[in-house]
Amino acid sequence: MNNLEKTIAVSCVPNLPFPVQLELIASPLEIKDILSVDVWGFLGTSTPRGNSNGDFQSYRNRFESFMRWLDAPHHHVVTVFDEHYPLLLRETDDPPLFLTYRGTLDSSGRFLSVVGTRTASERALQAAFALGLECADWELTTVSGFARGIDQAVHQGTLALHAPTWAILGSGLAGLEALPRTLVEGFVDRGGTFLSEFHPQAAPLPWRFPIRNRIIAGISMATVIVQAPLRSGALITADHALRQGRDVLVHRSGLEGPAGAGSRILCEAGAPVVEWLGEILGTCGMEHANGRKAVRSVADTDGERYRFGACHHVLSEYVTL
Repeated sequence: MNNLEKTIAVSCVPNLPFPVQLELIASPLEIKDILSVDVWGFLGTSTPRGNSNGDFQSYRNRFESFMRWLDAPHHHVVTVFDEHYPLLLRETDDPPLFLTYRGTLDSSGRFLSVVGTRTASERALQAAFALGLECADWELTTVSGFARGIDQAVHQGTLALHAPTWAILGSGLAGLEALPRTLVEGFVDRGGTFLSEFHPQAAPLPWRFPIRNRIIAGISMATVIVQAPLRSGALITADHALRQGRDVLVHRSGLEGPAGAGSRILCEAGAPVVEWLGEILGTCGMEHANGRKAVRSVADTDGERYRFGACHHVLSEYVTL
């Protein structure tokens, strides 16, 4: 039996805890049995029966839809059993069974998660963009959530130097079809990769984003909060990172005003305040080139500044917290 197909079949049964998913994959059950309601008899009464959240009529529909999406060009999936699955993410307590992706998935490098509010100050946006440039210059892969504001700025900064950046979505990758084709292709062509743990057809429902945030934190050695208000998805990401035993740092540029209220709370709780990548790596105990300073100028690509600013409204409609 194709192990990839069986893994996808298990993922199409909703609300299964990770250990139960592994149990099903290791079981002698056929795919047709996994996609049947009879699978609950195999699991026993101790496992709660979920529902499909109204997304699909049956588990088989989920599976067939997933496989059709995977057959299309440039659509890929990596499972937790594969060698190039992100190493640090695999070490968390509840790693996703699979990640679908568009772009290049190189898990051998170092990763830094950078997140913050959608309604950031100009100073914080500039800091996030500069941090993206620094990570590109120092060969770190940036990880964020592809939302407007801080997330988008760090992606922009990294892509300005044609370096890898990972965008972890709170929906299925089929939703990328709703974005301008030039935006998606430009993101991928310059080094970006879209990833999701959800079924390709999954809608961007609000409850999916806090779940997604554990992946943003889990992939990286540390998470930098550039700017976060009191009620912020960035604080959820910080909480995931702390629970996973990862470093959480706060950027100095995002501490002021109501938009930085959550950042200040993290500082009061002991999160280090940083300003450039060398400080971040030093605080995390990572090796870095002594004396190498941040890239502060805006990178120039093909004679024009590479920005996604014109697509802010599209991103805000598609990715919301």
